[in-house]
Order: sequence, then C-alpha cells, then structure tokens
Amino acid sequence: MKRYYLIIMTLLLVGCSEIVNYQPSDKMPDIYPDYVGVTIPVGIAPLNFNMADDDVDRMTVTLSNSHGDSYSVNSTFAEFEVEKWHQIVAKTKGDTLWVEVGARKSGSWTKYRPFHICVSADTLADRGITYRRLAPTFNINSIYMGLYCRDLANFDEQTVIDNKLSDQMCINCHIQNQTSTKDMMVHIRGSLAGTYIKHNGVEELIDTRLDSLLSVCVYNAWHPSGKFIAFSVNGTRQSFHVGGKKRIEVYDKGSDMVVYDVENHVIIRQPVLMTGMCETYPSFSPDGKWLYYCSSLRPENDECEEFKYDINRIAFDIEKGCVYGDIETVVEASKDGRNASFPRISPDGKYMMYSISDYGTFPIHHPEADLRMLNMATMAVDSMTIVNSDDAESYHNWSADSRWFVFCSRRDDGMHTRLYIGHVDSDGHCDKPFMLPQKNPKRYYMELFQSYNTPDFCDDMVAIDHRWLLGNLKKGARKIELK
Repeated sequence: MKRYYLIIMTLLLVGCSEIVNYQPSDKMPDIYPDYVGVTIPVGIAPLNFNMADDDVDRMTVTLSNSHGDSYSVNSTFAEFEVEKWHQIVAKTKGDTLWVEVGARKSGSWTKYRPFHICVSADTLADRGITYRRLAPTFNINSIYMGLYCRDLANFDEQTVIDNKLSDQMCINCHIQNQTSTKDMMVHIRGSLAGTYIKHNGVEELIDTRLDSLLSVCVYNAWHPSGKFIAFSVNGTRQSFHVGGKKRIEVYDKGSDMVVYDVENHVIIRQPVLMTGMCETYPSFSPDGKWLYYCSSLRPENDECEEFKYDINRIAFDIEKGCVYGDIETVVEASKDGRNASFPRISPDGKYMMYSISDYGTFPIHHPEADLRMLNMATMAVDSMTIVNSDDAESYHNWSADSRWFVFCSRRDDGMHTRLYIGHVDSDGHCDKPFMLPQKNPKRYYMELFQSYNTPDFCDDMVAIDHRWLLGNLKKGARKIELK
C-alpha cells in the first residue's frame, strides 16, 4: 500500500512541477476564438477556447475576479463546466473577469500575461438565436441547409426545419417579430413551396405567387403589432466572379414593396413603392409609424456595380396597412458613391444599424462591407471600428433590450460566415464583439463547412410542427388575394 502511495505522490509532484516550472511571457496568449477584451452578458454559454498553435497539447486556465472568486481548469483546451462558468460570471456582473493561461508545447510550459473579459451590467434577456446554415456551394437543393435555434446559455442547438424534411424544398429567409417567437415567418422555396407564418401561435402556409407582382414575396419585416409583414418582391439575378475575393453577385432586375395583412390574408399594394426605382429590404420603426427601406436607381444596363442603395423612410398607416406622405432619405450613401442596406432600428428607437458597401444588394459577399450605426436623435454615424474587420460584416439584428446585436462576419477564414455578438452601452458606445461560443470551438468551426446567415435573437426556443408543415406543402400553400 505504501508503495502505491509513493507512486501516486511521485506522479502528482512530477505533474505539478511541470506546470509550476513554466517560462513567463509578457505576451497575451494567441487563442481561438479571440476572446481577449470582449464584452459578454451574464448567462452566456462558456467562452471555451483553444490555443491557436496546434502544437500546444495542454492548457491550464484560471478565471478570477476582484471579489476573490476563482475557477481553474486543466485540459487540452479551455473547457469550462457550464454551471461553474455561470456562477463566476454572475458574480462578476458589471466588473472584469481575468483569464490567466498556461500552455504546454513540446514538453515546456509557458505562462502568458492575463487578459480580461468585461461582464456587462446589461442583461441579455433573449434566450436564444435563430439562424440559417448552408453550404457555400450555391446548390439550392443541398440537404445541408436549414433553420436552427441555439440556446445561448449552453451549447444546445435544435433543428427548427431543414431540407432533410423533403428533397423538394429549400429553407430560405426567416424573421421573428422583435425576437418574439409568437410571430414568425419562414420562406420555403422549391417544388414544395410556400411562406410559413405563425401569428400568436396560429400557423398558416400561403402562396404569394401573383401574376401582377415581380415575384413571390422575398425580404421581410414584421410590423410591431404583428398585424402586417412588409415584403419586397424582387426580380433577383445571380452572377459569379471568376477571380478575387468576391465569389457571387446578387442583384435585382427590379424590386417593389408590398404589405401582407396577416389577419385578413391579403397582400396590399403600395403604389408609392412600386415605381421605376428598386425598393427592397423593409424594416419598421419600433412604434410602427414608419417603414424604412432601401432604394436605388435601376441602371439601364443592369451592371451590378451601378446599384447604389440609399435608406429611405415613409409614414405607415397602422389601421389601413398602407404607406402615405412624402419619402424621406435617411442615409444618402449614393451621394458618396457607396451603398447602404439592411436598416435595422433598435427596439428603443435610438439607433439604426445598417451595412455599408461599394454596391449591390448582398453585402455579405463584399469584403469591404462594414456595419454602421446611426444615432436617430443626432443623425451622427458611428463607424463601429471596434466591431468591424477587414472582411465582410452584415446580416445584423438587435436584442429585445437594444443592448446587444448579432451579426455575420467572414473575418474568421474569409470563406464562411460566423456569428458574433456585440454590445452597445447606454451612451451608444460599442464594445469588442465575441464569436458565438462552442463547446470545442476550433474543432467545431474547422469541421463545419457551412455558413451562418440571417441570425435573429429569440425570446424562447422555436418549434415548427413538421408533420403539419409537410402535409400542407404537399397539399399546396393557400393562394392569397391582392388588394
């Protein structure tokens, strides 16, 4: 017995001396994802990370705060136990979490300079995020395309609906009504097609193909009341680049704006927004009194580079479901030879976030695309330098409390879009965003040959009755009238 005791003690001492005899470094650890200096909410899933250097085979990581709380892990990567992570982060709310990393490479240990993570006093009330994932192959029938819902407190992800339900369908854009899962819509394309709408928990499947419109309904925005959905109808075209960082170009031969009356099941024409201009990407103000959208002159030769969108707004009649009055230009990007798209107003009405790029309707395929934030009171524009990268940022949406936003970025590898969450404080200052946490992030993202797009916060996990949906798709979506 004494012999076994001595063996165990020797092993422990060898292990401890190996960790203790480290070489100190004044450098920050090179970790993946880059969580150095990010701002997070209480309740977010553990920010597990790996060393960027694949030759590192062991790590020690200690979390600590100013209250004397600490939590350490020792593994092949920084893997924090969910409950313990939540405990120390909750105790650090409104303060700084310090992270000290030791790493073993080729038998030698290095202890790096500690870095900090800011734990915001602002709570992220929304429970999860919905998003679409698809392979960047532009194959519309790919089974690797679907709508998913991720619980932000842990690593649980559930499939809302994907193309595996039928090889005759393709999952397209979706959106919730200010993060509420009581109001939700999803476009389904293919030979089994329709627009799925859930309003106050009641489901319907509609067919928006009407001969007098340019196309089926495409880009969308819920009216805050839940009574209406603004849609653009787009004559969409694709072209492909043969070189450079841009791979695909999506543009409109024409586009107009209509409004769907959810309760009366009719599409309402909007003649003011059905002109020779290209109108697209609708978005309502939080009070529902204004409809924001993007508008561009249509070039005579339809050259992609000539589409330069501005952001406009027009008053909206909540009783009639119609726009009225004069059109106001909010962001005149074309004046500077640039292009603005995806207006998203924060639920508190203070800010509008949008994408800025050189041209076109799909900024996520443009490496120069960045996010901008407009102060609605002063009209000052924040360039959001701490948020943007050298690659494309787009597809952004706000949390219900207007303190957090989610967006897509290609900064990771230049090919696949990943999700990032950013914070805006009460004074409108942005903090460094963080990549959506994963249990083993390096392994997960290296093995995920899919891109994220159209993310949206949600107040609860999302569920769709697959049997009901497939049955109605096979029967045929319900035709609706044009008013």
